[in-house]
Amino acid sequence: MPFSRSFVLDHSQDEPSKKIQNQILASDREHHNYAYVRDNKSINSSSSSGSEACETNVCKVDNTSYSGERYSEARRNEYPSYRIEGRPYQVVVVFMMSFAFLCIGGVLVFPSVILSDVRVYNTTIYGSQMSFTKVQQDLMGSLSSVGAVLGVWGGVLSQRFVSKIKVFIGIAVIACVSWVAIALSPYAWLCLLFRVLNGVVYGAVTATGIAYIVEVTDDVLRGPLTLVCAASISIGQVLSVVPAYWLRFYEVAFVDCIFPALFLICCIFFLPHSPTALVLSGKLGDAKRILTRLRIKGTDVDAQIKDFQEINKLHRQTNAVKSLANREVLKRLGIVFVLFIIQVFSGYTIFVAQTARILEDSGSTMEATLATFLVQLSQLLGISISVVLVKWLGRRGCLLLSHLIMAVSVAVLAIFVLQTRASGGDRMSNNVTVVDDEQNVPTWQIPQQADEETGDNVYFRSAAWMSVEWLHDYLQTTAENSTLAGTSTAAVGEYGWVPLVCLVCAQMGAAVGIQSIPFILSSEYFPTAIRPIASAICVSVAMILGVLNLQLYSPLQDALSQAGLLFLHSAVSVLAIPFTFFMVQETVGKSVG
Repeated sequence: MPFSRSFVLDHSQDEPSKKIQNQILASDREHHNYAYVRDNKSINSSSSSGSEACETNVCKVDNTSYSGERYSEARRNEYPSYRIEGRPYQVVVVFMMSFAFLCIGGVLVFPSVILSDVRVYNTTIYGSQMSFTKVQQDLMGSLSSVGAVLGVWGGVLSQRFVSKIKVFIGIAVIACVSWVAIALSPYAWLCLLFRVLNGVVYGAVTATGIAYIVEVTDDVLRGPLTLVCAASISIGQVLSVVPAYWLRFYEVAFVDCIFPALFLICCIFFLPHSPTALVLSGKLGDAKRILTRLRIKGTDVDAQIKDFQEINKLHRQTNAVKSLANREVLKRLGIVFVLFIIQVFSGYTIFVAQTARILEDSGSTMEATLATFLVQLSQLLGISISVVLVKWLGRRGCLLLSHLIMAVSVAVLAIFVLQTRASGGDRMSNNVTVVDDEQNVPTWQIPQQADEETGDNVYFRSAAWMSVEWLHDYLQTTAENSTLAGTSTAAVGEYGWVPLVCLVCAQMGAAVGIQSIPFILSSEYFPTAIRPIASAICVSVAMILGVLNLQLYSPLQDALSQAGLLFLHSAVSVLAIPFTFFMVQETVGKSVG
């Protein structure tokens, strides 16, 4: 609603402040009816030029005069008293943005949901048959990373033509379309195709969402609030896994549409425009109104706008190619690249996308959906710990703790797999028929065989799922037992929880640092003038590495064995500790850009 206001003008400010004030008030005249008072004469905003009406920036609001830094406080009176302002408003804005990161959580964990579901029910929404080969199972996770590369650059380049809010609206629409398409797909290859569209959402949110949060938050809250994004991803993973207890994969896909729909509502009605982008587009009045509401009382909003203008000027004068070739920038790019390599090859990416397969291949006897839920829940716990620890340890300290926890947890899991398979595989080779993966049989089950003495059929489980101790006892007493049925379940149950516990600890450790901090540093590490393109390069590298890791899971498993692959992941985390200690620079509590 337009409103009237009077300003008493004098000449108490320096020329730069007056120039900015003139631009802001000139922009305001497009939306409000101001009456400027000078020498006891009223000048209507619509009939006066910007230079004539805005020669100074001392104003009178509700018969009270304000000057200099108190002007921003006076502008707060434009808003009703019930509106949230300052840092509480920053928290509200980040909360609204969290719906976008909930979408990412659903994208990351969906391979575990659909593969576990199809393994059991093997049907689509139409009742037709559906199955995935080993290669398609790898593609279910990796194709989203392919789409993420497209999303990263699409999100960055689109901001040159439209505002971030319009980019967010497009992201929300694409997310809804991709989930509905996956739910209605009658063929496995169509599900894989729309996983690319899923990935576009993943990449676009990663590229634009964190940058937006960095722009609207101040230095004090930026550290904890950026971690809220990571927490939202973990919450999204949990909220996508829980419905799988009762719903089929296509019904879970419909549930996943809720998050982008809520984000779309927030974008259209509530989410403020980026003040930085508004300044760069010349909308100074809108930028000042938003900054006044976002910043605490006493903040010199005029000075921040002046900084944004200087950044814009620098951005226009900056040669991106030459800036990226700067030695310090190249060093920081290299550091972020290595952190993403550590993130991918420490096992985090494959643990998220293929939780059920990892547990199954490692010998867990826990129910797949429950185990996946517990693993995703552990990440939420890790993020909660990280939000608290980042104030004391900083980002580098959280990374070091993350590497240590992951190295130990994955090493224990590797030792467990090595011992059970090395001891059990050789001894059972004459008694158990190995099931080829090409057979349409769940990999954790072994076909029935007839007992030589009784002729009765007994149901064997893979030797990899048997504890070493029980297998030793079984071989010693096999003459006294006519069947293996019944005994195997108890024996496997005794140690079948070990892989789950190890994976829970590993993912909780990843959530403390390596899960989110590389993405945050990709926005914080670079000068503002080249931040969008530098961040896009970093995230693109991360997604490409993710594609390689997810697609190479089965070949590496065949080449190194499951235990060897886990030892490789653990070794990467061990090597990451000295690298992080000596190379990663702290950013918490420091100005960026």
